Amino acid sequence: MQRILTALPCLVLALVSTLPMATSFAQRPEMLPYVTIDHPNFVPAAEAEFMKDDYVVIGIASGRVIKAYPAADLAQHGSALDVMPEGPVTVTWCGVCNVGVVYRREVDGRILHFDYDSMEHANEVQKDRETGSRWQQALGEAIDGPLRGRRLAPYPFTRTSWGEWRRQYPQTLVMQPQPGYAERMPMMNRLSKGAYVGEGEAPAKAGFNGDFRVRPRELVAGLEMGNAQKAYPFSALRAVRVVNDRVGGRPLLVVHQPGSDTTTAFIARARGRDLTFDAATDDVSELIDRETRSRWTAYGNSIAGSLKGAQLERQILVSQFWFAWSQFHPGTELYVPGASAGAVWEPLLRTPFPVDAIPKLIALKLRVRPAPIERTNAGAAGHHHDAPVLAYVLHGKIENKVEPDPVRVLEGGGFFLEAPGQEHTLLRNLSTTGIAEVLVFMGDEARRNIPPLIEVPMETTINQEVSLLRATIGAGAMLASRPHDGPALVYVLEGEIDGAAIADGRQSHGAGDLFIEAAHTGTVRYRNRSSSVAARILVFAASTRNQ
Repeated sequence: MQRILTALPCLVLALVSTLPMATSFAQRPEMLPYVTIDHPNFVPAAEAEFMKDDYVVIGIASGRVIKAYPAADLAQHGSALDVMPEGPVTVTWCGVCNVGVVYRREVDGRILHFDYDSMEHANEVQKDRETGSRWQQALGEAIDGPLRGRRLAPYPFTRTSWGEWRRQYPQTLVMQPQPGYAERMPMMNRLSKGAYVGEGEAPAKAGFNGDFRVRPRELVAGLEMGNAQKAYPFSALRAVRVVNDRVGGRPLLVVHQPGSDTTTAFIARARGRDLTFDAATDDVSELIDRETRSRWTAYGNSIAGSLKGAQLERQILVSQFWFAWSQFHPGTELYVPGASAGAVWEPLLRTPFPVDAIPKLIALKLRVRPAPIERTNAGAAGHHHDAPVLAYVLHGKIENKVEPDPVRVLEGGGFFLEAPGQEHTLLRNLSTTGIAEVLVFMGDEARRNIPPLIEVPMETTINQEVSLLRATIGAGAMLASRPHDGPALVYVLEGEIDGAAIADGRQSHGAGDLFIEAAHTGTVRYRNRSSSVAARILVFAASTRNQ
């Protein structure tokens, strides 16, 4: 049965959340059946009069089979079921999260067919016809049903413009819209392109975790390599264009072509040698490696020099809004230009401080035992606080749930927020042998069974907010402290620092130390005492809202 858009699936929510207020409903696209494309039709590029060069497409290529799927058409259906030489695939799109992903749709030898089912955390959920399992589009993971916990394997794809894809593959085919849908593609493409500016809040039902290192609607290119996860903001990529990085212990190259907003990623190694790259052309269509001076395309092919003919190992990037990536990948690493040298701040969490809360900042450390399950309040379904709790995983791997958010797995460097009144129902150490440690910053005394490491009074709770920030200070570098007119607690994660803001009279502090930073509105500085390794700190600060 065809599903009409009265259920507000991805298309309608995308319209509501991205169209300018001045756009009248009469100008918005007429609603058509929001149904999966079971048997897509394709035409050669030369016959695709419905396409324009700036249209966003999902492109896939395997040998001589090369296809493009217009995002402006996918956004009206949710998915297209197709077959590539390696097997059946589903090409998916969710307009609310601005995310397109391609997955293999064969699980345990069974080919799955998907239909739109519902929205969870402002992301589309699809149900397979074979088992009735429900799958989160952004992750390719079954969230309930017989296949719960299984994940679809990603299939390599490129998110790019039609003009750039056609330039790379003149022989490409392109999916032809079904009758009635082509007329709405110009509007849908404007919605997708207009969303790139990053303005606006996360959707109300997104379950955004308050990770404000990036604006909620900033587009990022997300990468998963083994257990490592990292996001590359488009705003940074448009400026830097070529990123030489290390993720999960492996050398990584990320290339951004600003003319088409095409981002590609590769293991930066060829013929057993790690490589470092620079742009060779203004449009970044070609690169040159510093080690051999060979020339490369932005798609990982060496076209000249001693490495001619080599091909870099491709990695899959999934572009989407930050609120989506960060909620499905809590604690993700974030690319910050210049982080390898000098000093860089990362805002992690920010939330209002209740006016009726106890005027005090407290820090304590939870040591979570390696037990089958450890709930946050033994003998009860959970607990809540009257003031916000901002928590940071120091060591280990935990499973955590704050209602109504889903269960999340966090490792060292991950963090989470408990807003006042939110029920915290689960905290589980996923190790069977080692202790997990969680540093907790809070504003009430609900857990006095755990002695505080330090506490400091606030002068007022009126119009206050608290924030958690992380800073990396390069070897021998100085860090300018962020101004705040309330007190702050500083925890040294790595290395050794000294500075004028240290209020306890000590000359320096090393890893594991926690101290008070006095309120200040000017600039104070910390210095990394090491000349060879970086230092890192956490800052939990109170300040006047909108400061």
